[in-house]
Amino acid sequence: MIERKLLKELLKYIDLKEIIVIHGARQVGKTTIMKMLIEYLQGKKIDSNNILYFDLENQKYLDLCNAGVSEFIKYIDYKTNIKVKKYVFIDEIQYLNNPSTFLKQIYDHHSKNCKLIVSGSSSFEIKKKFKDSMAGRFFEFELFGLDFEEFLEFKNVKYNIDTKIISNTINEELKKMFEEFIIYGGYPRVVLLENEEQKDRYLQNIIGTYLRKDIREIGNVRDIERFNKILKILSANNGLLNINEISSTLGIARATVKDSIALLENTYVIKTVRPFFTNLRSELSKMPKIYFEDNGLRNILRFGEFVKVTDGLMFENAIFSILRKKGGKLKFWRTKSGQEIDFVVEKAQKIFGYEVKQTYSGKHPAQFKGFLEKYPKSILNIIVLNINKKNCKSKNFLFPWNI
Repeated sequence: MIERKLLKELLKYIDLKEIIVIHGARQVGKTTIMKMLIEYLQGKKIDSNNILYFDLENQKYLDLCNAGVSEFIKYIDYKTNIKVKKYVFIDEIQYLNNPSTFLKQIYDHHSKNCKLIVSGSSSFEIKKKFKDSMAGRFFEFELFGLDFEEFLEFKNVKYNIDTKIISNTINEELKKMFEEFIIYGGYPRVVLLENEEQKDRYLQNIIGTYLRKDIREIGNVRDIERFNKILKILSANNGLLNINEISSTLGIARATVKDSIALLENTYVIKTVRPFFTNLRSELSKMPKIYFEDNGLRNILRFGEFVKVTDGLMFENAIFSILRKKGGKLKFWRTKSGQEIDFVVEKAQKIFGYEVKQTYSGKHPAQFKGFLEKYPKSILNIIVLNINKKNCKSKNFLFPWNI
Protein backbone atom coordinates (compact mmCIF):
# COMPACT_ATOMS: atom_id res chain seq x y z
CA MET A 1 0.00 0.00 0.00
CA ILE A 2 1.33 3.44 -0.97
CA GLU A 3 1.14 5.94 1.88
CA ARG A 4 -1.20 8.93 1.54
CA LYS A 5 -0.37 12.39 2.86
CA LEU A 6 -3.37 12.38 5.21
CA LEU A 7 -1.94 9.41 7.12
CA LYS A 8 0.64 11.53 8.95
CA GLU A 9 -2.07 13.95 10.03
CA LEU A 10 -4.30 11.15 11.33
CA LEU A 11 -1.45 9.65 13.37
CA LYS A 12 -1.31 12.84 15.44
CA TYR A 13 -4.76 12.00 16.80
CA ILE A 14 -4.61 8.20 17.06
CA ASP A 15 -3.81 8.22 20.79
CA LEU A 16 -6.35 10.89 21.77
CA LYS A 17 -9.74 9.78 23.09
CA GLU A 18 -11.73 11.81 20.54
CA ILE A 19 -13.33 9.96 17.62
CA ILE A 20 -11.59 10.28 14.26
CA VAL A 21 -14.08 10.81 11.41
CA ILE A 22 -12.81 10.50 7.81
CA HIS A 23 -15.02 11.86 5.02
CA GLY A 24 -14.46 11.24 1.32
CA ALA A 25 -15.91 9.99 -1.94
CA ARG A 26 -16.23 6.32 -2.77
CA GLN A 27 -12.98 4.65 -3.79
CA VAL A 28 -10.63 7.49 -2.83
CA GLY A 29 -8.88 5.25 -0.30
CA LYS A 30 -10.71 5.58 3.04
CA THR A 31 -10.64 1.84 3.70
CA THR A 32 -6.99 1.66 2.64
CA ILE A 33 -5.97 4.47 4.98
CA MET A 34 -7.81 2.69 7.80
CA LYS A 35 -5.80 -0.44 7.05
CA MET A 36 -2.64 1.67 7.16
CA LEU A 37 -3.65 2.89 10.61
CA ILE A 38 -4.21 -0.73 11.64
CA GLU A 39 -0.73 -1.64 10.38
CA TYR A 40 0.70 1.30 12.34
CA LEU A 41 -0.99 0.08 15.52
CA GLN A 42 0.25 -3.45 14.95
CA GLY A 43 3.73 -2.00 14.49
CA LYS A 44 3.33 -0.35 17.89
CA LYS A 45 2.84 -3.85 19.35
CA ILE A 46 -0.92 -3.46 19.82
CA ASP A 47 -2.41 -6.97 19.95
CA SER A 48 -4.28 -7.63 16.68
CA ASN A 49 -7.12 -9.11 18.74
CA ASN A 50 -7.74 -5.65 20.21
CA ILE A 51 -8.07 -4.01 16.79
CA LEU A 52 -11.51 -4.51 15.21
CA TYR A 53 -12.77 -3.46 11.78
CA PHE A 54 -16.46 -3.26 10.85
CA ASP A 55 -17.69 -2.55 7.30
CA LEU A 56 -21.31 -1.39 7.56
CA GLU A 57 -21.97 -2.39 3.96
CA ASN A 58 -21.94 -5.86 5.50
CA GLN A 59 -25.49 -6.36 6.77
CA LYS A 60 -24.29 -8.47 9.70
CA TYR A 61 -22.27 -5.60 11.15
CA LEU A 62 -24.87 -2.99 10.29
CA ASP A 63 -27.50 -4.99 12.20
CA LEU A 64 -25.11 -5.35 15.13
CA CYS A 65 -24.52 -1.59 15.38
CA ASN A 66 -28.20 -0.77 14.88
CA ALA A 67 -29.04 -3.13 17.78
CA GLY A 68 -27.52 -0.50 20.07
CA VAL A 69 -24.38 0.33 21.98
CA SER A 70 -24.99 -2.28 24.68
CA GLU A 71 -25.04 -5.13 22.16
CA PHE A 72 -22.04 -3.69 20.30
CA ILE A 73 -19.93 -3.39 23.45
CA LYS A 74 -20.88 -6.92 24.50
CA TYR A 75 -19.69 -8.15 21.09
CA ILE A 76 -16.32 -6.40 21.16
CA ASP A 77 -15.74 -7.33 24.82
CA TYR A 78 -16.31 -10.95 23.89
CA LYS A 79 -13.87 -10.66 20.97
CA THR A 80 -11.14 -8.77 22.86
CA ASN A 81 -9.37 -8.43 26.19
CA ILE A 82 -11.80 -6.39 28.30
CA LYS A 83 -9.08 -4.76 30.41
CA VAL A 84 -7.05 -3.52 27.41
CA LYS A 85 -7.75 -0.49 25.21
CA LYS A 86 -9.42 -1.41 21.93
CA TYR A 87 -9.16 0.36 18.57
CA VAL A 88 -12.44 0.07 16.67
CA PHE A 89 -12.66 0.98 12.98
CA ILE A 90 -16.14 1.48 11.46
CA ASP A 91 -16.36 1.95 7.68
CA GLU A 92 -19.33 3.66 5.95
CA ILE A 93 -20.85 5.02 9.16
CA GLN A 94 -23.57 6.86 7.20
CA TYR A 95 -25.54 3.61 6.85
CA LEU A 96 -26.15 3.47 10.59
CA ASN A 97 -29.68 4.52 11.61
CA ASN A 98 -28.50 6.92 14.30
CA PRO A 99 -24.71 7.32 14.24
CA SER A 100 -24.83 10.41 16.45
CA THR A 101 -26.36 8.61 19.45
CA PHE A 102 -24.31 5.46 18.83
CA LEU A 103 -20.95 7.25 18.73
CA LYS A 104 -21.84 9.68 21.52
CA GLN A 105 -22.72 6.86 23.91
CA ILE A 106 -19.52 4.97 23.16
CA TYR A 107 -17.47 8.15 23.62
CA ASP A 108 -19.21 9.20 26.85
CA HIS A 109 -19.18 5.80 28.53
CA HIS A 110 -16.43 3.72 26.91
CA SER A 111 -13.77 6.08 25.47
CA LYS A 112 -11.29 5.13 28.19
CA ASN A 113 -10.98 1.66 26.69
CA CYS A 114 -12.37 2.17 23.17
CA LYS A 115 -10.88 4.43 20.50
CA LEU A 116 -13.17 4.91 17.48
CA ILE A 117 -12.02 5.63 13.92
CA VAL A 118 -14.93 5.92 11.48
CA SER A 119 -15.37 6.80 7.81
CA GLY A 120 -18.20 7.93 5.58
CA SER A 121 -18.77 8.50 1.86
CA SER A 122 -21.46 11.11 2.35
CA SER A 123 -20.97 14.26 4.37
CA PHE A 124 -24.64 14.95 3.55
CA GLU A 125 -25.86 11.90 5.41
CA ILE A 126 -23.37 12.22 8.23
CA LYS A 127 -24.17 15.89 8.84
CA LYS A 128 -27.88 15.10 8.74
CA LYS A 129 -27.49 12.31 11.29
CA PHE A 130 -24.80 13.90 13.48
CA LYS A 131 -26.49 16.11 16.03
CA ASP A 132 -25.09 19.04 18.02
CA SER A 133 -24.54 16.62 20.90
CA MET A 134 -21.45 15.31 19.06
CA ALA A 135 -19.65 18.65 19.45
CA GLY A 136 -16.23 18.29 21.03
CA ARG A 137 -16.24 14.53 20.70
CA PHE A 138 -14.61 14.04 17.30
CA PHE A 139 -12.05 15.36 14.83
CA GLU A 140 -13.05 15.49 11.16
CA PHE A 141 -10.75 14.91 8.18
CA GLU A 142 -11.39 14.86 4.43
CA LEU A 143 -9.69 12.40 2.10
CA PHE A 144 -9.69 13.34 -1.58
CA GLY A 145 -8.35 11.68 -4.69
CA LEU A 146 -4.63 11.90 -5.33
CA ASP A 147 -2.99 15.28 -5.76
CA PHE A 148 -0.35 15.53 -8.46
CA GLU A 149 2.53 14.74 -6.13
CA GLU A 150 0.75 11.59 -4.92
CA PHE A 151 -0.15 10.80 -8.54
CA LEU A 152 3.55 10.76 -9.44
CA GLU A 153 4.31 8.52 -6.47
CA PHE A 154 1.58 6.06 -7.48
CA LYS A 155 3.05 6.05 -11.01
CA ASN A 156 6.45 5.34 -9.42
CA VAL A 157 7.89 8.45 -11.05
CA LYS A 158 10.40 10.30 -8.88
CA TYR A 159 10.69 14.09 -9.07
CA ASN A 160 11.58 16.63 -6.42
CA ILE A 161 8.78 19.14 -6.95
CA ASP A 162 9.09 20.86 -3.57
CA THR A 163 11.11 23.64 -5.20
CA LYS A 164 10.58 25.48 -8.50
CA ILE A 165 11.98 23.43 -11.35
CA ILE A 166 14.07 25.38 -13.84
CA SER A 167 15.04 22.51 -16.13
CA ASN A 168 13.11 22.66 -19.43
CA THR A 169 13.59 18.92 -19.92
CA ILE A 170 12.11 18.08 -16.51
CA ASN A 171 9.21 20.49 -17.06
CA GLU A 172 8.42 18.83 -20.39
CA GLU A 173 8.42 15.41 -18.76
CA LEU A 174 6.15 16.67 -15.98
CA LYS A 175 3.86 18.29 -18.55
CA LYS A 176 3.20 14.87 -20.13
CA MET A 177 2.50 13.39 -16.71
CA PHE A 178 0.16 16.25 -15.87
CA GLU A 179 -1.77 15.76 -19.10
CA GLU A 180 -2.34 12.16 -18.01
CA PHE A 181 -3.50 13.48 -14.62
CA ILE A 182 -5.95 15.82 -16.42
CA ILE A 183 -7.43 13.02 -18.52
CA TYR A 184 -7.68 10.18 -16.02
CA GLY A 185 -7.99 12.01 -12.70
CA GLY A 186 -6.83 10.99 -9.25
CA TYR A 187 -8.74 7.91 -8.13
CA PRO A 188 -5.92 5.70 -6.73
CA ARG A 189 -7.05 2.53 -8.50
CA VAL A 190 -7.47 4.34 -11.83
CA VAL A 191 -3.92 5.67 -11.57
CA LEU A 192 -2.54 2.20 -10.86
CA LEU A 193 -4.39 0.52 -13.75
CA GLU A 194 -2.28 0.43 -16.91
CA ASN A 195 -5.01 -0.31 -19.45
CA GLU A 196 -7.28 2.54 -20.57
CA GLU A 197 -10.23 0.18 -21.03
CA GLN A 198 -9.81 -0.94 -17.42
CA LYS A 199 -9.68 2.67 -16.24
CA ASP A 200 -12.86 3.43 -18.18
CA ARG A 201 -14.70 0.41 -16.79
CA TYR A 202 -13.58 1.21 -13.24
CA LEU A 203 -14.93 4.77 -13.41
CA GLN A 204 -18.14 3.57 -15.04
CA ASN A 205 -18.56 1.17 -12.10
CA ILE A 206 -18.03 4.01 -9.63
CA ILE A 207 -20.73 6.04 -11.40
CA GLY A 208 -23.06 3.05 -11.43
CA THR A 209 -22.52 2.24 -7.76
CA TYR A 210 -22.94 5.89 -6.84
CA LEU A 211 -26.27 6.10 -8.66
CA ARG A 212 -27.52 2.77 -7.31
CA LYS A 213 -26.55 3.23 -3.67
CA ASP A 214 -25.79 6.81 -2.68
CA ILE A 215 -28.39 8.52 -4.84
CA ARG A 216 -31.22 6.04 -4.30
CA GLU A 217 -30.52 5.15 -0.67
CA ILE A 218 -28.93 8.24 0.80
CA GLY A 219 -30.42 10.94 -1.40
CA ASN A 220 -33.79 9.20 -1.69
CA VAL A 221 -33.80 9.99 -5.44
CA ARG A 222 -36.26 7.91 -7.42
CA ASP A 223 -36.02 9.50 -10.88
CA ILE A 224 -32.48 8.45 -11.80
CA GLU A 225 -32.91 9.45 -15.45
CA ARG A 226 -33.71 13.02 -14.47
CA PHE A 227 -30.78 13.07 -12.06
CA ASN A 228 -28.50 11.78 -14.84
CA LYS A 229 -29.53 14.67 -17.07
CA ILE A 230 -28.54 17.16 -14.40
CA LEU A 231 -25.23 15.37 -13.85
CA LYS A 232 -24.51 15.37 -17.59
CA ILE A 233 -25.20 19.07 -18.08
CA LEU A 234 -23.05 19.94 -15.07
CA SER A 235 -20.13 18.00 -16.54
CA ALA A 236 -20.16 20.33 -19.58
CA ASN A 237 -20.55 23.51 -17.51
CA ASN A 238 -17.76 25.98 -18.19
CA GLY A 239 -18.80 29.00 -16.18
CA LEU A 240 -21.08 30.27 -13.50
CA LEU A 241 -23.66 27.90 -12.10
CA ASN A 242 -27.03 29.17 -13.32
CA ILE A 243 -29.71 27.02 -11.73
CA ASN A 244 -32.52 28.81 -13.56
CA GLU A 245 -30.86 28.11 -16.93
CA ILE A 246 -30.39 24.41 -16.14
CA SER A 247 -33.99 24.19 -14.95
CA SER A 248 -35.24 25.81 -18.16
CA THR A 249 -32.98 23.75 -20.46
CA LEU A 250 -33.99 20.40 -18.94
CA GLY A 251 -37.58 21.28 -18.07
CA ILE A 252 -36.94 20.32 -14.45
CA ALA A 253 -38.15 22.27 -11.44
CA ARG A 254 -35.62 24.72 -10.02
CA ALA A 255 -35.95 23.20 -6.54
CA THR A 256 -35.12 19.75 -7.95
CA VAL A 257 -31.99 21.07 -9.66
CA LYS A 258 -30.93 22.84 -6.48
CA ASP A 259 -31.47 19.73 -4.34
CA SER A 260 -29.55 17.56 -6.84
CA ILE A 261 -26.58 19.94 -6.77
CA ALA A 262 -26.56 19.89 -2.96
CA LEU A 263 -26.62 16.09 -2.99
CA LEU A 264 -23.79 15.91 -5.54
CA GLU A 265 -21.68 18.29 -3.51
CA ASN A 266 -22.22 16.49 -0.24
CA THR A 267 -21.35 13.12 -1.76
CA TYR A 268 -18.04 14.49 -3.08
CA VAL A 269 -18.86 14.51 -6.79
CA ILE A 270 -18.86 18.27 -7.37
CA LYS A 271 -17.83 21.39 -5.49
CA THR A 272 -19.39 24.83 -5.74
CA VAL A 273 -16.88 27.68 -5.49
CA ARG A 274 -18.25 30.95 -4.18
CA PRO A 275 -17.24 34.46 -5.30
CA PHE A 276 -14.68 36.46 -3.37
CA PHE A 277 -15.95 39.91 -2.52
CA THR A 278 -15.82 42.69 0.03
CA ASN A 279 -17.92 45.28 -1.81
CA LEU A 280 -21.35 44.08 -2.91
CA ARG A 281 -21.94 47.14 -5.09
CA SER A 282 -18.99 46.56 -7.42
CA GLU A 283 -18.45 42.83 -7.41
CA LEU A 284 -20.73 40.23 -8.95
CA SER A 285 -23.67 38.49 -7.35
CA LYS A 286 -23.34 35.37 -5.23
CA MET A 287 -23.75 32.96 -8.16
CA PRO A 288 -21.09 30.22 -7.72
CA LYS A 289 -18.94 28.30 -10.18
CA ILE A 290 -18.94 24.53 -10.32
CA TYR A 291 -16.10 22.02 -10.50
CA PHE A 292 -15.86 18.25 -10.27
CA GLU A 293 -13.80 16.69 -7.50
CA ASP A 294 -12.23 14.27 -10.00
CA ASN A 295 -11.22 15.11 -13.55
CA GLY A 296 -11.43 11.54 -14.87
CA LEU A 297 -14.98 11.14 -13.60
CA ARG A 298 -15.97 14.43 -15.18
CA ASN A 299 -14.42 13.47 -18.52
CA ILE A 300 -16.30 10.17 -18.63
CA LEU A 301 -19.57 11.98 -17.85
CA ARG A 302 -18.84 14.78 -20.31
CA PHE A 303 -17.52 12.81 -23.29
CA GLY A 304 -18.63 9.24 -22.57
CA GLU A 305 -14.99 8.16 -22.87
CA PHE A 306 -11.45 9.35 -22.29
CA VAL A 307 -10.24 11.92 -24.80
CA LYS A 308 -6.68 12.22 -26.02
CA VAL A 309 -6.47 16.01 -26.24
CA THR A 310 -7.01 18.23 -23.20
CA ASP A 311 -8.81 21.57 -23.28
CA GLY A 312 -8.99 24.66 -21.11
CA LEU A 313 -12.01 23.42 -19.16
CA MET A 314 -10.25 20.17 -18.25
CA PHE A 315 -7.09 22.05 -17.27
CA GLU A 316 -8.97 24.50 -15.05
CA ASN A 317 -10.79 21.65 -13.29
CA ALA A 318 -7.46 19.91 -12.66
CA ILE A 319 -6.04 23.10 -11.12
CA PHE A 320 -9.14 23.33 -8.95
CA SER A 321 -8.47 19.80 -7.66
CA ILE A 322 -4.91 20.75 -6.73
CA LEU A 323 -5.88 23.97 -4.93
CA ARG A 324 -8.79 22.22 -3.20
CA LYS A 325 -6.44 19.70 -1.61
CA LYS A 326 -3.99 22.36 -0.45
CA GLY A 327 -6.55 23.88 1.90
CA GLY A 328 -7.55 27.47 2.54
CA LYS A 329 -10.74 29.25 1.50
CA LEU A 330 -11.05 28.64 -2.24
CA LYS A 331 -13.08 31.23 -4.19
CA PHE A 332 -13.08 33.16 -7.48
CA TRP A 333 -13.26 36.88 -8.30
CA ARG A 334 -15.49 38.48 -10.89
CA THR A 335 -16.78 42.04 -11.21
CA LYS A 336 -19.81 43.48 -12.96
CA SER A 337 -17.47 44.96 -15.56
CA GLY A 338 -16.28 41.45 -16.50
CA GLN A 339 -12.91 41.33 -14.78
CA GLU A 340 -12.24 37.85 -13.46
CA ILE A 341 -9.57 35.85 -11.67
CA ASP A 342 -10.18 32.11 -11.78
CA PHE A 343 -9.21 31.25 -8.21
CA VAL A 344 -8.66 33.26 -5.04
CA VAL A 345 -7.31 31.47 -1.99
CA GLU A 346 -7.37 32.94 1.50
CA LYS A 347 -4.77 31.18 3.61
CA ALA A 348 -2.69 32.16 6.64
CA GLN A 349 -4.16 35.68 6.51
CA LYS A 350 -2.87 36.12 2.95
CA ILE A 351 -4.71 36.39 -0.37
CA PHE A 352 -3.43 34.43 -3.37
CA GLY A 353 -4.92 34.93 -6.83
CA TYR A 354 -4.49 32.45 -9.70
CA GLU A 355 -5.39 32.96 -13.34
CA VAL A 356 -5.43 29.66 -15.27
CA LYS A 357 -4.16 29.49 -18.87
CA GLN A 358 -3.53 26.12 -20.50
CA THR A 359 -1.67 27.94 -23.27
CA TYR A 360 -0.17 31.25 -22.17
CA SER A 361 0.74 33.90 -24.73
CA GLY A 362 2.93 35.78 -22.27
CA LYS A 363 0.73 38.86 -21.99
CA HIS A 364 0.29 40.15 -18.46
CA PRO A 365 -3.36 39.73 -17.42
CA ALA A 366 -5.13 43.09 -17.34
CA GLN A 367 -7.39 41.96 -14.49
CA PHE A 368 -4.41 41.72 -12.15
CA LYS A 369 -4.25 45.52 -12.02
CA GLY A 370 -7.90 45.80 -10.98
CA PHE A 371 -7.52 43.14 -8.32
CA LEU A 372 -4.36 44.71 -6.90
CA GLU A 373 -6.09 48.07 -6.65
CA LYS A 374 -8.68 46.47 -4.36
CA TYR A 375 -6.32 44.03 -2.59
CA PRO A 376 -2.81 45.53 -2.83
CA LYS A 377 -1.17 42.96 -0.55
CA SER A 378 -2.37 39.97 -2.56
CA ILE A 379 0.00 37.60 -4.38
CA LEU A 380 -0.98 36.91 -8.00
CA ASN A 381 0.21 34.21 -10.40
CA ILE A 382 -0.72 32.68 -13.75
CA ILE A 383 -0.87 28.89 -13.80
CA VAL A 384 0.19 27.59 -17.21
CA LEU A 385 0.86 24.32 -18.99
CA ASN A 386 2.15 25.57 -22.35
CA ILE A 387 4.19 28.75 -22.55
CA ASN A 388 6.50 30.54 -24.97
CA LYS A 389 9.07 31.92 -22.57
CA LYS A 390 10.63 34.14 -25.27
CA ASN A 391 7.39 36.11 -25.61
CA CYS A 392 6.55 36.04 -21.92
CA LYS A 393 6.19 39.53 -20.43
CA SER A 394 5.30 38.33 -16.97
CA LYS A 395 7.38 36.56 -14.37
CA ASN A 396 4.27 35.71 -12.36
CA PHE A 397 3.69 32.30 -13.92
CA LEU A 398 3.72 28.85 -12.37
CA PHE A 399 3.46 25.34 -13.73
CA PRO A 400 0.88 23.21 -11.90
CA TRP A 401 3.61 21.28 -10.05
CA ASN A 402 5.01 24.56 -8.67
CA ILE A 403 1.82 25.71 -6.94
